[in-house]
Parts: sequence; structure tokens; C-alpha cells
Amino acid sequence: MLTQFTEQVKQLTAGKDAATKAAADATAAAKKAEADKADAAVIADLQAKAKAAEEARVKAEADLKAATDKVTQGNAMKTAADAKVNTAKQANQPKDVNFAIASAPVKVRIVASPLQLAPGAPSVAVKQRKRSPCR
Repeated sequence: MLTQFTEQVKQLTAGKDAATKAAADATAAAKKAEADKADAAVIADLQAKAKAAEEARVKAEADLKAATDKVTQGNAMKTAADAKVNTAKQANQPKDVNFAIASAPVKVRIVASPLQLAPGAPSVAVKQRKRSPCR
């Protein structure tokens, strides 16, 4: 959006330059006609054109100033937003935090396995080469 305003400022600058040149040309033509002692109607027409060109120039300058103010305000807002983003990035950086916890001591025993299995004696005696009664 800021680039759009920048483009608009460029266009308005070109328009202001054209309006300034047109106003200067119209004023010079009116003064030349007065110096050449031209017809009163021609002089009045040239003066009216010069006045219209001057009004167009003033309007172009006002439009340019408004657009320039918007771009300046947009740049200030962009700078403020960038500062907030940088602050947020710095706050989200990983960091070491020390904190103390007050609690009762707990005794923890770590064993190899939570289940203890021990081979037991068979409940039925089995003779060699005989089948077991359990199928």
C-alpha cells in the first residue's frame, strides 16, 4: 500500500511540474500580449487562461502535499510496526531461566524394570520323554 502512495506521489509530482510550466507559459503569454498592445479581448482571454493555470498549479501542489503527508505517515507507521516486530522477536528468543521451587523432598528409586519376574518351580513333575498333563 505504501508503494501505491509512492507511485501516486511520483505522478502528482509530474502533474505539478506540468501545471507549473503551464501556469508560467500562460502568464508569460499574457504579459507578452500586454507588451505587444494586443486586442483587449485577447489579453483578457490570456489572463483568464493564466489564472486557470495558476489555480490548477495550486491544486496540484495541494494534492502533492496531501499525498506526501500520507507517505510520511505511512513510513512512520511502518517504522513503528517494524520496531514492534523486532521487540516481539527478541522476546521470543530462547533463553535460560532460573526458578526456585519450594516442595517437600521426594525419594525416587530407579530400578531396571518395574516388574520383577522370577522363574518358579514347575507345579507338575515331568519325566523325560513323557508328555505333560497340560496341553
